[in-house]
Amino acid sequence: MSQAELAEIEARLGELQGRLAEIQGTIGEKQGLVGEKQGHLGELQGKLGEEQGRLGEKQGKLAKEADRKVKSIIDQSLSNGKAKPIE
Repeated sequence: MSQAELAEIEARLGELQGRLAEIQGTIGEKQGLVGEKQGHLGELQGKLGEEQGRLGEKQGKLAKEADRKVKSIIDQSLSNGKAKPIE
């Protein structure tokens, strides 16, 4: 192999390494953007979780209140004779 052939191979290798570095840079940039979007999504999911927690708490309170009212109506109906216990 001559010096000229070796130099040409090394030049091509340098070009390929440069292109590879360029591609890796682009990939890194895109991964950064994906990470940014995942971070934003995580933030939104956190807010949604908080809202769902508040909603669950309200539903629990409403269910307890409804149970209390139904029990009161049943007790009142039993005591005034409008309803009779099942035997």
